[in-house]
Formats: sequence, C-alpha cells, structure tokens
Amino acid sequence: MTKRGHGLLVIGLMLGVSGVNVGCGAEEGVTVEEYGRLPDRGGDGGGMGEGGPGGRGGSDDGRPEVTPQSELRVAHLSPNGAAFDVCLIHGDERLGPLMGGLGVEGGIKYTSVTRYFSFAPGTYTIRLVDVGALDCESHFLGASDMDNVVLAPGRRSTLAALGEMDAVLTAERFRLELLPDESSVASGSTSVRLFHAVPDAKLVDIGEGSGAAFSAVVTEVPFGRSGVGADGLGFLSLLPRSGTTISVRLTDEADDLITSPPLTFHSQQASSVFVVGNLDDLPRPLAVMHCNDLAEPSEHMTNCQIF
Repeated sequence: MTKRGHGLLVIGLMLGVSGVNVGCGAEEGVTVEEYGRLPDRGGDGGGMGEGGPGGRGGSDDGRPEVTPQSELRVAHLSPNGAAFDVCLIHGDERLGPLMGGLGVEGGIKYTSVTRYFSFAPGTYTIRLVDVGALDCESHFLGASDMDNVVLAPGRRSTLAALGEMDAVLTAERFRLELLPDESSVASGSTSVRLFHAVPDAKLVDIGEGSGAAFSAVVTEVPFGRSGVGADGLGFLSLLPRSGTTISVRLTDEADDLITSPPLTFHSQQASSVFVVGNLDDLPRPLAVMHCNDLAEPSEHMTNCQIF
C-alpha cells in the first residue's frame, strides 16, 4: 500500500483453533467451545422435535436439540494502545483471561485480531484486563466494563478496541464496539466491510482505485463505522474481484491518504478491511488491514495482512 512516503509493511496475523482452556471460571479440562453450553434440563427430548414431559424439543432421531453457540473475537485497533487481555462475565462465572488461558504471551497487541471464541448465547459483561492477569478482577488502565453485551446464538461478532488509550481510559477518547460479522457468504458473492478506525480523522471516503481513477464505495464514514447498514457497521455484498486497490480520503478532499496494493476478494469470502493508525503518522502510521474473516485460523490469530 502506498501512502505519503511510507513503504509497504506486510504482517501475517493468524488465528488458532477452538477447544482450549480459557482460565478462571472453567472447570479443569473444559474447553472454550464446551464451556457455558446450555445444560439439558427436564425429560428426554421426544421424536420429531416434540419435547418429552418437562423436557426440551428433540431432533428427528430423538436426541435433544443443541443451542448454537455464539462466537466472538477481539480486534485491537487503538494506535497508541498497550496490549491487553479480555474476560467475559456471565453471572458468577468468569471466562478468561482469554489469551492467557491459551498460553499466549503478550496478550492482544495493536493490529492483532484474535481467532473466534465460542460461548453459550446470553448477556455478558466484557472486561479488559492486564496482560498476564491470573484472574478477571483487575481493570486494564481503569477501563469501564462493557455491560449488557448480547451474544446471540449462531452469530459471530468482533469486539473492537477503538480510539486513543491514555494513562487512564476515558469514554471521550476510547471505546469498545461490538461489530456484527458474517458467518457465511453465498457462492458468487464476496462480502467486504470497509471500516474507519483512524481516531483523528472525522469523516472519510473509502473506495476502489486511486488518484483520478478513485471511485468511492462508501462516503462520509464516521470514526468507528463502516457506513453500511442501519447501524453503520455492516458489510457490502459485491461480485468477487481481483487486482483491486483500496484508497482512503478525507471527505470532500481529492488526495489519497493511503492506497493498498492490489487485493483479491474471492467468492464466498468475508473480508474486514480496517483503516487504522493516525493522520500525522504519530504514534502509528496510517495502514490498511485486510482480514479474511472465514479463513482457517492459526496460532490463535485471524488471517490478516497489514499494508
């Protein structure tokens, strides 16, 4: 990606597989995917989906139906932010610290996007904690909890850390945002989210091409939004394409702030394209992160490239 005198930086960030201990709150041997599953209660499920006495509905073969899990990952998009870890609180249960429970040293660093973790659907409190924390009781830089976070069954979400991190986190300069993700994409289509995460840029236009060939795809996108959908957090459904450059401009200006190298968006691929960093390149240079959301994770990180 080209931008005002800066060279190309490519970093591969990979995500790992599910099924690992998450630390405090989980019984020994219980995995991320298994922890918090809704227990079976009452009688055995009946045939053809009819519940037995006092029981829940069953499948066609008589087995109880299993409620689909909710999946959550974490993206650190705060350019001056230190690394942190994350806990989820559900009633008296503490799930996490997530990365510490995986044995990942260093926590979640800037431009890291974790793999998806599976949780039972429900309403949670999300808490940032220090890297290396042994439990979920501390608060990272005094950050407030994110309360009443609904993780819906069968849905994927990204918890994005946005804004500037000061010695003490404040709501005016830093926030957590829950982004709805795609869990599948139809054949013949590609889904792309173009997300503005540059804290010192008010409104931006993001599009294809550069210079005189620039064609805006989303315009007047505010910080912390993608400009798509009722909540401004959605994906675009496009035809698959290759050799596509992504450029970013301040709204109502004709100069490109940054332009990516040619990118490919395959059929049935969901891509999150995060524009990150700072306008003046301090403390971090402007960059574009291209994350393949549905790709197989490796080493507990999502497959992302940074340009």
